[in-house]
Amino acid sequence: MRAWLDVLTPKQANMLGLLAKRLSGSGVEVAITARRYRELTELLRIRGIEAKLVGRHGGGDLYSKLEASAERTLLLAKFAKRFSPDLAISFSSPECARVAFGLGVRHYCISDSPHAVAVSRLTIPISEKLFSPKAIPKSAWERYGISRDSIIQYDALDPVAWIRAYSPRPEPEEGLVIIRPEEAKASYLLSGGSDLGFLREFLGRLFELRPDARALIIPRYDPAEFMDLKRRFRNVSILRSVVDGIELLRRASAFVGRGGTMTAEAALMGIPSISCYPSAPTFIERYLIRVGLVKRVPDPRRAAEATARALGDPSHRAKVGRIASELLSRMEDPIDVIYKAILSG
Repeated sequence: MRAWLDVLTPKQANMLGLLAKRLSGSGVEVAITARRYRELTELLRIRGIEAKLVGRHGGGDLYSKLEASAERTLLLAKFAKRFSPDLAISFSSPECARVAFGLGVRHYCISDSPHAVAVSRLTIPISEKLFSPKAIPKSAWERYGISRDSIIQYDALDPVAWIRAYSPRPEPEEGLVIIRPEEAKASYLLSGGSDLGFLREFLGRLFELRPDARALIIPRYDPAEFMDLKRRFRNVSILRSVVDGIELLRRASAFVGRGGTMTAEAALMGIPSISCYPSAPTFIERYLIRVGLVKRVPDPRRAAEATARALGDPSHRAKVGRIASELLSRMEDPIDVIYKAILSG
C-alpha cells in the first residue's frame, strides 16, 4: 500500500508524523507533503519528519487563501500523479481532498473542528472515512454530508497521541504564565489582526495582582507584532523561534489560550488552563470545561484574575493534575484507532 499524508499545521505534524511512523513500520510506503508555514516547517525539522514542501500558507484574507489553495492543488496533483497513492489522509486539507477525489483515490479525514466550516464543507463530503473524538457528536459532522457509518470515533482527544509519545514530565516554574494568541488568520476567525488590545488589558491586570508573575507569549506568526507588550511590561517575554510546544508547556504554572490545540495540550498535561477563545466554545473546549480542566473566561480582566488565582492556589494545581492524569490513563490512543482502520481497509 502507498499512503499519502498531507500536513498543514504543527498539530498535524505531531499526529500525522506518528501515524506515518506506524504505517512505515508495517511496510506501507508513506509520502508526506506539507505547506511552507513558519511554525510548521520548523516543527517538522525538530521532529525529524521528512516532508516534501508543496505550496504555501495563504495568509489572512480570502483572496490570498483562494490563490494559495489553487496553486497548491495543481502542485499536489502533479505530486500525487507521480506517487500514485492508494490512500490519502489529511486533517481537512482542501487541496489533498480535492486532488484525491479528482484522481479517484480514497481520502480519509481526521478532524476535531466542525466549527471550521469552510474546510469542512470542502473536505468532509468527499472523504470516505472521518476520524474524530467522541466528544464531538456525529450529528455535528452529518450536516457536512457524511453518513454516520463513515464516522469512526475514538475515546480521546487528539493531543493524547503526542503527549504520550513525547512523555512530558511537568517541571513548572513558579509564576510562569504561557500565553498563546488567537489564530487570527484562520478562515473560521479572520479577525483582521492580532489581539494586542486583549493582551494589554490582560497583562496590565495580571501584573497588578501578581507583580511577581512572568508571561511568555508564543506568537503564531510574526513575533514583532507583540514587541510593544515587551516594552510596556518588564515581565513579558516574546518567543522568537519555533520550539517544541510540549517541552515549553512543561515549564508553565498556568496557561492562557486564545485558540484550541495548545489549550487542550496544556489541560491534558495538568496545567491550570484559562480559555479566552474569541468565538463560541468548541465541542473540545466544552468537554475540557465539563471535566474540570479548563475555565472559559473571555473577558481580559476576569481572565487575568482567574490566572492570578490559579498561580496562588497549589491545591487547584494538584487537583487539575490528578484529573489530567486519570484522563490520560483511560483514553484511547487515536493513532491506534486510525492505524487499525487503515490496515483493515
